[in-house]
Amino acid sequence: MLRRQLFTAGAGVLAALGLGAAAGTGAAFAQQFASDADVWDVRGHVVSLVYQLEGLQPDYAGNRPKAITALKAAGASLNAALAIRGGANQSMSDVVIKTCAAEVSALIPRLQADRNNYGANKDQAIAALQSALGFLTAASGLAQHP
Repeated sequence: MLRRQLFTAGAGVLAALGLGAAAGTGAAFAQQFASDADVWDVRGHVVSLVYQLEGLQPDYAGNRPKAITALKAAGASLNAALAIRGGANQSMSDVVIKTCAAEVSALIPRLQADRNNYGANKDQAIAALQSALGFLTAASGLAQHP
């Protein structure tokens, strides 16, 4: 469902920009955009699986650590795929960077407004979020000027 929505959204953007008729470029762009969305989704699941498996104590005769290693290798490959510059892949990356920056920006005041400090952990989290926001903002500037 998400893939179809992103495909449709990508095609709509192309039509709005008047790029859809350029020798099939629009369809290729929309297909790449949908493919990128799939890779991002799979990458998110892989990261989640690694996190879950790393939280377990037993190693299941060495199989759990081997699975973690394999999942991390898959994640690294997906990261490499998403790092390829150009075309729809870069556009998708730019959108994600800007979306993440907006989300982090919205999270900071939520934490700042909380009355509890949780043993200074809240302040440390806010500082880390502010640092991440700085990097995301810098990355967003590069996205506009590759």
